[in-house]
Amino acid sequence: TYSVHLFRAGDAFVPKADNLLFICGKVDETVSQRFDRLGCTALSACEGCSLIIMDELGPHEAGAAAFHQAVLKQLDGNIPILGVLQSPAGDFWPDITAHPNIVVLEITEENRGTEETLKEVLSVIMTEK
Repeated sequence: TYSVHLFRAGDAFVPKADNLLFICGKVDETVSQRFDRLGCTALSACEGCSLIIMDELGPHEAGAAAFHQAVLKQLDGNIPILGVLQSPAGDFWPDITAHPNIVVLEITEENRGTEETLKEVLSVIMTEK
């Protein structure tokens, strides 16, 4: 069984109860509340950052309304965001995939290690908003 934790930049990479988001394969009615608490706290600490990395938005956080609004607020801002949306992203995050500041790049097992994909990702994150 694997657990998923949320770490802010600068935090010690130590999985513990207060940064636990969910346990894979376990049904948990409070996961949205943890995403709202931990995710909003992490995003509120991003002022002055040069890049925000969000690794894997998907169905687990889809019910976290406050976190969802915090993500949209960051997308409206000036800090570039490199994020991963779990496919099919439009099922969980249609307002993010349709956001005017979003460029969706499909990364697959076949293209993820190619120089072309790396150049494409770099060109997107290096473009000023």
